[in-house]
Amino acid sequence: MTVAEGTEGELPASVGTVQAIDLGFTSVPTLEAGTNVVRLSNKGKQIHEIKPHRLNRDTTIEEVVAWVKQPGGPPPMRFLSAVASNPGAEATTEFELERGSNYAFVCVIPDVLGDFQPHPTKGMFTTPFVID
Repeated sequence: MTVAEGTEGELPASVGTVQAIDLGFTSVPTLEAGTNVVRLSNKGKQIHEIKPHRLNRDTTIEEVVAWVKQPGGPPPMRFLSAVASNPGAEATTEFELERGSNYAFVCVIPDVLGDFQPHPTKGMFTTPFVID
């Protein structure tokens, strides 16, 4: 797609910002049950994404990382949405969270500046959190 003309718009209002660096997240806003709009601010040198995952019951983040590295069988999580951003850019994504469920943000993009392994294998995920 090529955009030939037009005006630059504003990103939608968000409940907060997740800041991505190479290879991790430095901030995650407090989220609530219901609809959330979150901004991704990419401070890294390669493309990053925030992809909220709802973890299956009793699933650990290590199980999610192992599945991303080598998918097989049913995933231990459900993808809710995603947004990627180039270095120095920002974007937003909207998703629904359920009270009592366990979530984590994960960036599954390959490490194009290194060995091309998915970013979660290098620690690019958040500590799981429960929505009260």
